[in-house]
Amino acid sequence: MMNFKLAVTAALSVLSLCAYGEPAKKPSESGQPAGIVLKGSDIVKPAIEDALMELAKRERISLSLDMRGTYPLLREDSPEPFDAAVVAVPKGGKLPSDLVAIPFAYQVAMVVVNAANPIEEISTDTLRKIYSKVSSGRIESWSQVGVRYAGLRNILALITGYSDGIYVELFKNSSFDGGELGDWVTMMKDSSEVLSNVRVNNSAIGIVGRVYDKNMVKILSVSDSSSGGNYRYSFLPNQASVFNGDYPMTLSYYIVFKRENAKKVKKLVSILLGSQIADRLDAKGFFSAPPESRKKSLFELDIL
Repeated sequence: MMNFKLAVTAALSVLSLCAYGEPAKKPSESGQPAGIVLKGSDIVKPAIEDALMELAKRERISLSLDMRGTYPLLREDSPEPFDAAVVAVPKGGKLPSDLVAIPFAYQVAMVVVNAANPIEEISTDTLRKIYSKVSSGRIESWSQVGVRYAGLRNILALITGYSDGIYVELFKNSSFDGGELGDWVTMMKDSSEVLSNVRVNNSAIGIVGRVYDKNMVKILSVSDSSSGGNYRYSFLPNQASVFNGDYPMTLSYYIVFKRENAKKVKKLVSILLGSQIADRLDAKGFFSAPPESRKKSLFELDIL
């Protein structure tokens, strides 16, 4: 699980550097106005930026966004200071003990097949044997996973591309500890291209981000074959399963701040936990934290 943490953190750092080209500057160095500075994930930023800035303006909060990635804020040596941040935390990862952490959002890697395929669930071990380059006992046909259907023979393994977000690294690190994909795996431009191919090929299986258009595709429930995983039960990716930690291919995002900053950031955090930001996240490839969780977090924020 430590490899997973390092790999996802590294991926987020690389995405940040590619997007901005240089480390984050302190607010005073970048000409940002005085007030609250929200830092953290550059992956979350595009999903919430417009709505968040508009809501902050209505509440007369002086807010600027300096969201250039999680890594600079959580590195052990000389982490960047911040008022509040949205940070990515992979499954099994831990945040510094001096931070208040509030569940915020989740990204998942989904497994899809053609709607005609009778399979309903799959394990991370089976996914490893389908996709991993170094896996022993490679699975090449649907009959090897118990699917005996005249129209299904050899498995066509598809996956979205690296430019589509964190999904490839999330899948690899959740299913086979960050190993390489097999040469037989076809990497496509994005999730939409994978879904288009799965819709017209009964033998295809694909790894994608959150699926909205389920026409002619089926989302599989996934069980966790890793040590300590819940291999007995499989779970569909939905708001409840990702929040409860049941769906194995999940990356969690938390709102974090130091306890002494609670009063300063309270109104901002309340906006982040509101239904308008949750709706925006749900429409942009994320799962928002459930309403009950957000309500509980707001109550706890009041008593800090």
